[in-house]
Amino acid sequence: NHCELYKNITWHAGKWNKTSVAIALMCKCTNPGKVDLSPTNEQLAMLERTLVTMCLALKVRPQEIKGHRELEDTGFVYVIDKDSGKARQSLLKTCPGMSIDLYGLRKTITSKLQLRLKIDGYYKGELDNDFGPRSTEALLLWQPK
Repeated sequence: NHCELYKNITWHAGKWNKTSVAIALMCKCTNPGKVDLSPTNEQLAMLERTLVTMCLALKVRPQEIKGHRELEDTGFVYVIDKDSGKARQSLLKTCPGMSIDLYGLRKTITSKLQLRLKIDGYYKGELDNDFGPRSTEALLLWQPK
């Protein structure tokens, strides 16, 4: 576990690099190798705005937003537990993003995206915080003004 200089290009998300868009939250790494760094409220607010904008532009549903720790072979690998003989996930790295509740983030993006689609006149349903078929249809139809 280490911090890279911002100018270095790293293999951050492994085999997913060619088919995904990555967002890195930059912070001063004062405690390398630890997971106790948390993004600021301003960083989280900017992350939410950025993700809503990207979902609209790229037609990405909130449930498709993943953290690199959720991607096999980059955030985790499967290992066989010695005692049970069953496969389990084992994290490959730690980073400040470990403190982000990805499930909660996806729910927040769902809520904000549904509201934006409703305000823009594409989503006709109730704001139910569930990005289902009606929300997906609205997203696919959405066009910038």
